[in-house]
Amino acid sequence: MTDYTGLVLLAGEQRRWWRFADGAPVGSGTGLPERAENEAVAAIYPAAETTLFMGLGAGLPRAQAVAIGQRVAADSVLAAPEDLHFAAGAHIAIVDRHRFAAWLADMTQAGLAPEPIIPAQLVPPAMEQGFVRVAVAEETVLRSGDLAFLSDPAYDEVLIANQHVEQLTEEDAVLQIARAVVATEVDLRQGAFAPARTWGSTRRFAQICGVLVGLILLATILTPLMLAVRLQLSAAQIDRTADELARTVVAGEELEPQAALERRLIALRGPGLGFSPTAAALLDAVKSTKGSSLAALTFDAQGVAKVTVQAPNEADLSAMADRIRAAGLVVNRGPTSVTNGARRTAFEVRVK
Repeated sequence: MTDYTGLVLLAGEQRRWWRFADGAPVGSGTGLPERAENEAVAAIYPAAETTLFMGLGAGLPRAQAVAIGQRVAADSVLAAPEDLHFAAGAHIAIVDRHRFAAWLADMTQAGLAPEPIIPAQLVPPAMEQGFVRVAVAEETVLRSGDLAFLSDPAYDEVLIANQHVEQLTEEDAVLQIARAVVATEVDLRQGAFAPARTWGSTRRFAQICGVLVGLILLATILTPLMLAVRLQLSAAQIDRTADELARTVVAGEELEPQAALERRLIALRGPGLGFSPTAAALLDAVKSTKGSSLAALTFDAQGVAKVTVQAPNEADLSAMADRIRAAGLVVNRGPTSVTNGARRTAFEVRVK
């Protein structure tokens, strides 16, 4: 736990305040103090304005703890729930929403928006046995291990009974205020009264924006570069894998792996364009010519396909030859004969 440095405002009619440095008081007064630049400001809210349920909702999420506090308050607090502000922490604290908002607005307007704001009942330290009594501004509060309340002579004897009561000196009470701020068992500045988070000064905001813009530009530039490098590495890896597979397949060949594979491929598919691509181009041309048919097809060792086709007329034969040429092949046409009214001719097809 670190020692507190900054202002502590004691809410109340006197408007007492203390200034601390490393947990030790270095100044005090009444009214509204002058705040140093970037000086921390905390506040102690009057016990008379706060209802405290000790230990209730501890360790629960704020929403659940507040819901519990609302149920309990319905039986013990006269005000309507919408007029109350609930704060949860190690305990549940309840204050009048409107009075708290008005006081906080006054402090904010004076440039003294406090954070945190602690109920005065939580200024004294928790006692394992007995009570401790502390004067906080114009109030006196008592606290034990499971009770914390505003001192009232009419009820103190009933609540304290025969238990020991330790009275803190004024000096120790001031030091305890700083310790209570550091501990912050319950902070009233939450929910609707939570402090707005800002970026700080305009210059600092501009610096942050500049850094963010720079990072975005850097990411925009690096992303395509990294993608290109990754693709290059992947391509190189594919080439290496292909070479390794080629060496496995053509082990013992004198040629380079790729050249040896190409020679084997030619031997399998045939010379030139290969039988399958050549036959596919021929069949496509025949299918695209209405009324035509394929009568014969041979493929020699030089990659030349010799095909006999039949069509209704000369124009269809010419159109079929043009379609074969459009596939990137050379067509040499033989003589035409007429059989049963249909025209038949031979095409000699090879790669350009």
